[in-house]
Amino acid sequence: MSNKAAKKFVYLRQSLLLSDLPRMTYDTLGKLDKRAPEITEEVNAGKMVWHKYDCIGCHTIFGNGSYFALNCKDNREETKGLSEKIPYGPEGGES
Repeated sequence: MSNKAAKKFVYLRQSLLLSDLPRMTYDTLGKLDKRAPEITEEVNAGKMVWHKYDCIGCHTIFGNGSYFALNCKDNREETKGLSEKIPYGPEGGES
């Protein structure tokens, strides 16, 4: 491939990719609202507890946080009833 042909190939490829970018952006923005979960009062209360007691300092949820304690997303059965064992939380004790 000559130098001139290589330049034409690069310019053609770049123009095709750049012309497809607005279509992909429009498609992605149309799907964002459909994928987002509904935020209920229960979800909001859990978030407030998560931030108030700095759970992210020890636990992991959806890959975010530290790795010292249980992963709150994967070990739901292991952590079931854990809130009754700790002295603080949404059910009782310190609030």
